[in-house]
Amino acid sequence: MWGTLYVYYSSANGGTNCLVNKAVRYYGTPQTIRAFISGAGKSDNDSKPDYKYYAGPVSITGTNGHCITIEGEIVNPARTEMHSLERNNLYCG
Repeated sequence: MWGTLYVYYSSANGGTNCLVNKAVRYYGTPQTIRAFISGAGKSDNDSKPDYKYYAGPVSITGTNGHCITIEGEIVNPARTEMHSLERNNLYCG
């Protein structure tokens, strides 16, 4: 496993969803880690080539009654492999 996506929710501001992408396999080593969240016509993104532990938190508000999309990506330190995950239509309601 290369990483774990953590999704958080709060009822504040008409519904707030937050995403963190935490490295697992190369935890503590500089690598590209990306976190992206979208929904309710909004999006937020965090990505850098030298993160050691996690990307994010990224968040959007006004998500009550809307679905969200989350994406996470990790590129190994040698920049020879990438693993990514995208999930659509999550936490609709």
